[in-house]
Amino acid sequence: MTPPGLSGRRAAHSRCHFEAAPAVTRNDSPVRAAIDRLLAGQIPPGGACDVKTLAREAGISRASLHRTWGHLKDEFEKRRAAVWPAGQQPDPREARIARLRDLSQRLRRELSTFDNTPVSVSEVDQGDDAAGVVTLPRR
Repeated sequence: MTPPGLSGRRAAHSRCHFEAAPAVTRNDSPVRAAIDRLLAGQIPPGGACDVKTLAREAGISRASLHRTWGHLKDEFEKRRAAVWPAGQQPDPREARIARLRDLSQRLRRELSTFDNTPVSVSEVDQGDDAAGVVTLPRR
């Protein structure tokens, strides 16, 4: 495409500046494959089901993930948030943390019921050999 008002050699030279550059094709497949692997529970050692591991698994920097493939990062976060309420937990470490958190809450509730219950000395278990204990006289 020649700009208006230019002719001859000058027009031929300026043509290279005005031609549209070919569109850069982005290959989303490594990022999409990494998303699918992480959400399927294939977490690499030392990783988690997070954006940092997603970038590492896709072979790109986190900055590139945020800048160039931001739409895929957002898709990953949405899909990850959707599987948790559905009962799936792609990250076994996160599943274990959730299980331990639930156990901790249950034990705290049980402990609070014991804290409010008065216990007399006669109710306390004296052990197996309590029958053979001789009470000493007081001075």
